Amino acid sequence: FTAHLTVKEQIQGTIQHLLENLTAALKNKFGKHSFNIAHQYSTLKALKENVQENELILHVDFAENYLCKYSLEIQAVHFGDSHKQVSLHTGVAYTVDGALSFCSVSASMRHDASAIWTHLSPVLSHFRELIPSLNTLHMISDGPTTQYRSKKNFFCLSSVPFKLGFKKVTWNFLESGHGKGAADGVGAALKRRPDGLVAGGTDIPDGRMFFEKLIGEKSKIKLFYITESEIEEHDRSIPDQLETVCGTMKIHQVSLSTHHTSSTKVQSVGFLLVYICVVRNYNDYCPFCL
Repeated sequence: FTAHLTVKEQIQGTIQHLLENLTAALKNKFGKHSFNIAHQYSTLKALKENVQENELILHVDFAENYLCKYSLEIQAVHFGDSHKQVSLHTGVAYTVDGALSFCSVSASMRHDASAIWTHLSPVLSHFRELIPSLNTLHMISDGPTTQYRSKKNFFCLSSVPFKLGFKKVTWNFLESGHGKGAADGVGAALKRRPDGLVAGGTDIPDGRMFFEKLIGEKSKIKLFYITESEIEEHDRSIPDQLETVCGTMKIHQVSLSTHHTSSTKVQSVGFLLVYICVVRNYNDYCPFCL
């Protein structure tokens, strides 16, 4: 048995030494961080303002789970797991026709790669039906390793969009602490209406009722419902053994223009066929990255 203890240690030194350490930290870490933020925001703004007819831009994020409620309940319901939760995958789509908010609703609490692409698939199919000329997909999100920035998500990115008719895809990871955006506003707006319904005497006990009540309200946010069985079915399309992408935490963009139809092929090359661009420092960056 090994236990790790954190203790307070007193360090002595000169003010000059302190200033040198602070300067080095600001230059090597904060300077790179600030540059990446400014570069990403300016490039994404230009991308949205000049979106082409064949391009679809999706800014996505998981909202905080919605806690279902009864309009009247006994005290015991408040405690434990009596209240079910609803998983909300929110986003804003940018096309040549303008912006459209959307959200996929599910009773499943899973936020892994299988869940992400089960949430995304009906959204992508919907926009392909609206605008048949779409063949380029740009995804924008934050970069948690348990969700978007993972080897399984990279594998799904190399297969699912191409099956739906896209020819080129990119996934762009925003800097740590700066992944919030319009998608978070969608989640806030979506939760406000159910709370109003509960206050008016309507029970919302589960995800299905949450979805049906919002559909009945004719929300301007495009809604999709995802079942747990659909997520489990998607599990079977992801291989159990995938090679970890070296330097995953430093990846800012993954870009693909080739459909990897064979999981074995992707594993054998270790994702070398996936173009991964890493911003190494704030004086050397790829002008084609987001």
